[in-house]
Amino acid sequence: MSPNRSVRHLVVTHLLMPTFSGSKDQFGKTDVPPLPLGFDTVNHGQPITSSMPIFSLPIELLHSVTPYLFQSDLASLALVDRDCRQLARSIQFASVDFDYSNAALGLATQLLREAAEGICVSGDSQYRTRPFLGSCIRRITVATNPGRLHHRHGLSLERLVELHEAGQDDEETQLLETATCGYENYITSIMLAIKFALPNVELVDWQERHLTPEIINALAVAPSLRHLKMNRIAIHHEFEVPAHPAHFSKLETLELEIFWRIEIDVKSSTSPLIISIIRQAARTLRTLKWSGYLDQDDKHSFGGVLPQFPKLTTLQLKGVDFADSSILIACMPLDATISLRSLSLAPARGQNADFLGTRGYISSLEELHLTHWDTKDIATLSFLRANSQLRTFTVSSPIPPLFLETHLLRDLSHTFHSLTTLSLIWDDTEISESSLQAIGSIVTLRKLWISAGEQFGWRHNWKIDHNALLKAFKYLLNLEYIAYSRDSYILDASLRLQNGDPMFQLDEYYHTFVLPGNELYDTYLQPDEIELMETGTEEETNELDQVAWERWHREKIMGIADRYVDTLPSLKWCYFGQLPMKVAIEEKRKKSGRKRNKQITEKQRVAVMESGERDDCWTLLRRMWGILV
Repeated sequence: MSPNRSVRHLVVTHLLMPTFSGSKDQFGKTDVPPLPLGFDTVNHGQPITSSMPIFSLPIELLHSVTPYLFQSDLASLALVDRDCRQLARSIQFASVDFDYSNAALGLATQLLREAAEGICVSGDSQYRTRPFLGSCIRRITVATNPGRLHHRHGLSLERLVELHEAGQDDEETQLLETATCGYENYITSIMLAIKFALPNVELVDWQERHLTPEIINALAVAPSLRHLKMNRIAIHHEFEVPAHPAHFSKLETLELEIFWRIEIDVKSSTSPLIISIIRQAARTLRTLKWSGYLDQDDKHSFGGVLPQFPKLTTLQLKGVDFADSSILIACMPLDATISLRSLSLAPARGQNADFLGTRGYISSLEELHLTHWDTKDIATLSFLRANSQLRTFTVSSPIPPLFLETHLLRDLSHTFHSLTTLSLIWDDTEISESSLQAIGSIVTLRKLWISAGEQFGWRHNWKIDHNALLKAFKYLLNLEYIAYSRDSYILDASLRLQNGDPMFQLDEYYHTFVLPGNELYDTYLQPDEIELMETGTEEETNELDQVAWERWHREKIMGIADRYVDTLPSLKWCYFGQLPMKVAIEEKRKKSGRKRNKQITEKQRVAVMESGERDDCWTLLRRMWGILV
């Protein structure tokens, strides 16, 4: 097998690799689909000829009506005439996923046909008079589903291992070559579509785990591209995007996580590619998210020529190593016109702490998000103190309690008079009363998220004390959102082993599906479930144990949540016990004391579950607290 062929095959085999999903993180994670493009845009400004009543509305109001149409309605609408078809398409194809399904391959073929017919001339906005499907697409996600590769080509990791162990190298190579050729043709179709058939695509989320010069060059000239996401992307040779004024000329959001493929013997640098992309997008960028955790060997620099970022408002640098401070200086210049509003970085890494120590006050800065803060790093503490105007401050890694009490909380409670959003993690299994009181004195808070103990894995060992929390936070009258993550509870403190140790450990709470001794299963199971509990198999009995426990746990957490609702008058949402809850208004009728037959309606605030199942809400919490994910 030639070296070139082996690299091609590696691209496909990497698509088969499973990704670590961690704990459950589903609730609130769904992306909101984009609104359809305006009809005048997808119709290329051509006059409307349809006699359908919907087109009697002003053109800018069409999409005030279309959200109420079902998919079956859209399918019928598309059959009426040309204008109706394009209106339906603008909704059906506003966002598309290229996942290697039959539908995705069919769409790629259709777009390739439109490109080949010369319907769109890239970079010149020249179109034929008839509308086409590509102009309706606003967002694309390119993420091949491994199951589709198996379905189409019979390719799977298990099959490759089977052939290898059987010594059938020729069959293995043929299988890989067939799948690789089919996949390469598919990616080429998407690449050409981006370049020639998608004049209005604004967001591209590239999740294919690999990148080539042809792909990035196609993205560079996409005429309407404003948001580009490339996370966990590997490259296998060094390249860069050639400098040109038209490259990434409208890009506003850039997410980058690019690393060198470890299987390639010759190690080069990702820096030329990354720096060339950032340089050419600098003038229009509003958000830059750059992660380097998978790119540990590269150190990046802008060199002596610094690009300008006149519109940059959000900067996130996670795990990026710098050769010098040129990139930090370019993104945060000592300039009164700086527009940076949100900064996220790990100060413990290389140049970051030294730069922050000298940078000082940034007048536009409203949000500061830190990860992996070494508390010996006094420079970052000085930077924080210099920016007491902050409205949001979060630290996404555990902090020693002593540092929190003697430095951080003292500063936040005494000098940060505009602080409305706060998130902190204690590097301990308990939070002291004095720490809670310090937080409770920050009366400007509207969002509060705290955590303690183990932050990853199955162990939850923060012994949360809701009585102490309620007592400390009762004066936070403006608090609207409160979250406690990684909290745990003692299932039944009265039950002890013969040596006196608790029968149920704190860190096993979410995995020991046993009711406390004073609770009956009949209270939490339906009659048919109780019968099955007595007559069913061991597996069925274990499942019903969990069902009963989950219902008991929900009832317990709901009772605690109602106490927060009664204590905090502005509360709108809360999260603890792995359950998200909102505050709703409930009407309650009762008889009047003065007139026996007259009823009055009282309104009371109550906690309502938002999810039917427990969830770590990792993504949701970070989004709500402004932590970029």
